[in-house]
Amino acid sequence: MRKIHGELVRALEGFSLVFCTENKEKKLAHAKAVLEVLKNLRGVFAVPDLPAWYGPVENAFRNYVQHGQAEKHAVTIFNLLAKHLAEIRATDWIEVALRTGNNENFDKIFERSWHDSNLDELFVRLTRSIEKIIETDEVDSRKILKELERLLNIVRGMNQGSYFSVICTSQFINAFLKNFAFEELDKVPVLGSASKAFKKTLEEISTKSQMLQDSVGQELKEEYLIPGPTDKDIKSVTFEKRKALPAPEKQENQS
Repeated sequence: MRKIHGELVRALEGFSLVFCTENKEKKLAHAKAVLEVLKNLRGVFAVPDLPAWYGPVENAFRNYVQHGQAEKHAVTIFNLLAKHLAEIRATDWIEVALRTGNNENFDKIFERSWHDSNLDELFVRLTRSIEKIIETDEVDSRKILKELERLLNIVRGMNQGSYFSVICTSQFINAFLKNFAFEELDKVPVLGSASKAFKKTLEEISTKSQMLQDSVGQELKEEYLIPGPTDKDIKSVTFEKRKALPAPEKQENQS
């Protein structure tokens, strides 16, 4: 997929370089090159799953090629590239696949990576830590209690959510780590080491969540997003709402 993305960016940039010249042959060749790469993208993703810029860009280049490089179509291309080229360069195709797909194997990939990550146990530990801190009734700050309760609700909601809810939860935790006043908890004597354990669990979840994303992303790249010459049937990759997972059992590592 990276190869196709690189080819698309180079083709668009190549067309941009000759756009203002009088060399119609070169402009036509570059326009055809863009259409060929766009066609390759349609071999990987179903058309409804493609980014919003795809349709207008493909239509503009097709009209340009099919209608004798008419000036009005050239202007349309110029305006589209001015608006979308930076966005096209930055397109994350893994994210596109996850957001729109429907491949039934994704759940298996996710669950395998989830169990290997030990995140299930970490989230249980985090929930208990937050509940313990709140139940002490020793935290005077209403702001801190509100933040803890919000984190608790998010973590509890994640247990019935999708892959994306896990990622969103980890992103919230990352922000929480940066902004939460842990020193205020350290001032509460009755908490003892609970505050430090709470922070350590958050840090472990942040690290493990990133490892989970990397693992799932790598498997998707290897299994779905590196198209070969006969990969036209590959349409997309899915995420479905994840059922609550039981505590991970001890098992042999899966390769």
